[in-house]
Amino acid sequence: MPQPDPQASVREEKKRHRELFQTLVSDANEAAGIVEQLTRWEPGAGFDWVLACLPGATEPDLTVFLNLCLERGQRVALARVEAKAMTFVHVSSLDGPWESHRWGLSQPFEGPCWEPSENRSSLVLVPGLAFAPGGARLGRGGGFFDRFLGQNAPSVVSLGYAFSGQAVSWLPTEPHDHLLDGLILGADSAILKAGVHLWH
Repeated sequence: MPQPDPQASVREEKKRHRELFQTLVSDANEAAGIVEQLTRWEPGAGFDWVLACLPGATEPDLTVFLNLCLERGQRVALARVEAKAMTFVHVSSLDGPWESHRWGLSQPFEGPCWEPSENRSSLVLVPGLAFAPGGARLGRGGGFFDRFLGQNAPSVVSLGYAFSGQAVSWLPTEPHDHLLDGLILGADSAILKAGVHLWH
């Protein structure tokens, strides 16, 4: 007789949460608030590298902050997905041109990539559907950031960024889910104030 899968209920709960948050609408004011919080966060200027994604249609646009990073001499790398792997390609401009991914997202063309270091000298900004205190994150189900962080956690500080409606008190997690180091909110939510919240 087959044994019950102890993680099946967790996966069902994740699916339910994804369906709930898939209908999010981008909020330009809150996105600007996220950029402002990042800009004011003094430790942010101390990282050698800043790793990020080009924004999806419903995600906060961090382009203004990434341009600031380039202006102050930090190196910026943007996510590129191929098969089941995600790399971060070094860019010197946020003006493109970009390649269209099959999921409708934009990403840089192939090029020199960020490589892990022996210290936490890189900041990675992590999008998602929902975030909870302590570092739990609900992604879109591809597992790209969980795999990346699982392999490179000693080299990076990982911060999620979210609209206020994406901050929740609890999220279901599985053993392979990687907890984030912190979360940036551009506006007060029901459970957290606007600002940079560090968990680890």
